[in-house]
Amino acid sequence: MINSAFSTYLIWEQANSIKKFNFEEFLNQRRKRMSATLILLCDCLLLKTVEITSQTIQEIQRLGEIYEIEGTMARDLARWSFSKPVENNLFTYWLMMKGKFMGGDQISVQQEFIKDISVIIEAKKKDLFEKFGDRTRKSYEVTKELIKNHYLRKATKPKL
Repeated sequence: MINSAFSTYLIWEQANSIKKFNFEEFLNQRRKRMSATLILLCDCLLLKTVEITSQTIQEIQRLGEIYEIEGTMARDLARWSFSKPVENNLFTYWLMMKGKFMGGDQISVQQEFIKDISVIIEAKKKDLFEKFGDRTRKSYEVTKELIKNHYLRKATKPKL
């Protein structure tokens, strides 16, 4: 995680100073902060519901990567403010790369960002489900709904 934070910083500085962008590497480093892959592996070990094989580890790594990208996209977009673009997050990096800081409607720019990240996610899911089959797809859908419901419940919790 520390290496990921440092790598993200270096990629950010390169983009900021010499306008050299490497979105794929920035996304790869930024997503690791979510630690979904490690959490999935720990769950498998603790629950002992499946034999841990090299194929299981590959599946967990790829599934974790998808969750990490989805989580990073949602988190970084939610934390970003058009009035105070200070955090070096994925959305800010994308805006710099696309030259969109000052242009366009805020909602349409956010939708374009979501679309770009969704293309990456869909390609990874297609590859994952083709390799590991329907069981993995079903596990992904169930887990995605649980995560979504958890965060929606938190977001809509009445203030006391």
